[in-house]
This record gives sequence, C-alpha cells and structure tokens, in this order.
Amino acid sequence: MSTELPRLEARIGAQERMATILHARIEELSQDVSASLKQLAEHQTATERKRYALSQDMTTSLKQLAQYQIATRRQF
Repeated sequence: MSTELPRLEARIGAQERMATILHARIEELSQDVSASLKQLAEHQTATERKRYALSQDMTTSLKQLAQYQIATRRQF
C-alpha cells in the first residue's frame, strides 16, 4: 500500500503543475486576444476614415464633373 501513495502523490503533483501551466497559457491567450481586438478596432477605425475621405473625394469629383458638363453644354 505504501507503494501506491508516491504514485498518487506524483500524479496529483503532475496535475497541479499542468493546471498551473494551463492557467498561465490561458492568461497569455487572453492578453493576445485583447491585443488583437484592440488592433482590429484601430484598423477598422482607420479604414472607416479612409472610406469617408474617398467618399468625399468622389462627391467633389462628381460635382466638378457635373459643373463641367453644364458649362460645356452652355457653350454649344
């Protein structure tokens, strides 16, 4: 019976070490996910700003084109 206790204690110790390692890994993954989400939000914000700027450029260009066409038609 005394030969069973060290094996059981060794297995319990191994389980405790594994739980500690897994907990640390979960914390690392949590931090990685948080950092990734922050980067994604920043990228999305930058993309929205670029999209808005392009939209404004297109609006300006279309207005200029319309004015040009009106001026051209008046000449004829």
